[in-house]
Amino acid sequence: MKNYAELLDLALTAAKNLIESVDTNTDSDLYARLAAAAKIGECMGKEIEFTRRQIHPQGATYEYLRKHGVRVNQAPNPATGSTGTVTIEGTPASTQAAGSEFTDADGLRGQTTAIATIPAGGSVTVAAESIDTGGDVNWPDETAFTLTSPAAGIDAECEAASDFAGGIGEETQPEFLERHLNRLQKTAIGDNAPAFEEWGGEVEGVDTATAFELRRGLGTCDLCPTAEYGAHVGAATLTAVQTAIDENRTVCAADCEATDFDALATDLTFQVQFDEGYEFSDIGANKTVQAGSTVSEVLVDSVADLDAGDYVVVNEQCRVIESIDAVAVSFTVTEPFTSAPNAADVVYPGSPSWTEVYDAATGYVDGLAPGEDLVLKKLDRAVANVDSVVNFTTVAPAADVSPTVDSVTIERVTCGDVTIEEMP
Repeated sequence: MKNYAELLDLALTAAKNLIESVDTNTDSDLYARLAAAAKIGECMGKEIEFTRRQIHPQGATYEYLRKHGVRVNQAPNPATGSTGTVTIEGTPASTQAAGSEFTDADGLRGQTTAIATIPAGGSVTVAAESIDTGGDVNWPDETAFTLTSPAAGIDAECEAASDFAGGIGEETQPEFLERHLNRLQKTAIGDNAPAFEEWGGEVEGVDTATAFELRRGLGTCDLCPTAEYGAHVGAATLTAVQTAIDENRTVCAADCEATDFDALATDLTFQVQFDEGYEFSDIGANKTVQAGSTVSEVLVDSVADLDAGDYVVVNEQCRVIESIDAVAVSFTVTEPFTSAPNAADVVYPGSPSWTEVYDAATGYVDGLAPGEDLVLKKLDRAVANVDSVVNFTTVAPAADVSPTVDSVTIERVTCGDVTIEEMP
């Protein structure tokens, strides 16, 4: 597409070619007219170019990509909330109504879904759900909450009694584009695998769905849905997937099940050499966490060789030491851990790029579908793509990992313990 200057130059040249003696100086009437026409032409060219990009989904904006989806009855998946349980404390016989709102430290909201009546022990666990949506409301166990309107005799502070799960952010443009192109490329006909995957993928709370034709014999086709990052979907979502199957399948598919996967936990161990400036911190021997640690202060058996600014890893989370307390034999971190380290946890040395390697490796594994092999070369490629990695060795797994898929079991490779240590 030509810009304003190029269009104006073409117009002036054409005028000169038609009438050699014509005045095209910048202060001439013809110049002003041609300049205006060139500007209009540039604007029209931009409109035409924008419209051209919307013709194909690969170049369309999200607004027009949604319109492409409407043509095949497809829409982006909305954000979903999470479900879990909370522990509420207070005076025995005190009652907190169902639907009571609570917030976390960041102001994200949830609510109870059952009446909380305090027993003689002084605390009760009740079901709850998030009001806000997205991955940030997948609160881990022991997350602290504050009740917005605690009843008489009820403590304002409460906490998660279990991990909250099911929260998924709204489907992004790249995610929806991938799903849309997948639908166009895999024609859903009758009861074939793409049809099942299409039905399951449109259920709220499902990130991807993998179909297994004839898994349990003739007339069977089973569907295994996963949530964001390859997580398990909740029981309610699994039921919704089964409903979608039953409403869409034909009589030819006599026996179809929505089924969860069994996790094939696989340990990942890497020995890494980082580029200059990204090396592992020298903390001497690994430290052992002591009882009484919090999300910001970690009590250890020794603070020898620990210094402010060192990178340390506890429970697969890398943090920077803010200060050392030799009297309390502890250190504080600049960013709190998601949960307080437990006694006997180990403090390992980290590096400025530790999290990048961790995210690259776990991101590859989290993207595997049920029944899909972990290919060692692809895992290695993910780690090798981290800019600051000079060299590395994958210690575990030692070979490709193949999950079991048979009439009884569908496995999905998941991350077990992830260890990233300095290359000797």
